[in-house]
Amino acid sequence: MGKPPVNLTSAGRANPVGIPYLYLANNIDTCIAEVRPSKGAKISIATFRLKNQIKLLDLTNPRERATFLFFNDTELKEALDYIALLEKFSYELSLPVLPARTNLDYIPTQFICEFFKAVCGYAGVIFKSSFGFGDNIVLFNDEDVSCERIIQYEISEVVNQYRCIS
Repeated sequence: MGKPPVNLTSAGRANPVGIPYLYLANNIDTCIAEVRPSKGAKISIATFRLKNQIKLLDLTNPRERATFLFFNDTELKEALDYIALLEKFSYELSLPVLPARTNLDYIPTQFICEFFKAVCGYAGVIFKSSFGFGDNIVLFNDEDVSCERIIQYEISEVVNQYRCIS
């Protein structure tokens, strides 16, 4: 268990085709939902442990995580603009995407993830799942984690929750 081989790497929210990243979730329900298995499907879920301290960009609630006490007026406006940008990026990462449009719809988030990786030195990002009940973690490099255990499951029931917009 780990990131896929380069030759099997398809486009993801954070990664372009051919650049493999490790996608994780902070709970088992989110992990299963992100895989979108059918009833009767057999899936494997692994538990990973960090080997080293890493720098992750947590986009689950940028405004809540920011501290404004140490900014002057000019810096405060820039900080608020930056937080608004992070909130928009977090929103884009969490949007559901139609499978037929993934190659196009993922381009902006892939580009920004590459920026955070290459320019800012982040090891990955944390963002809310599009399924609404957990967080996803994307690690740009899986060498900082080790697979602790793998459990196989068979999906006995699929529960879908749909909301319609008129």
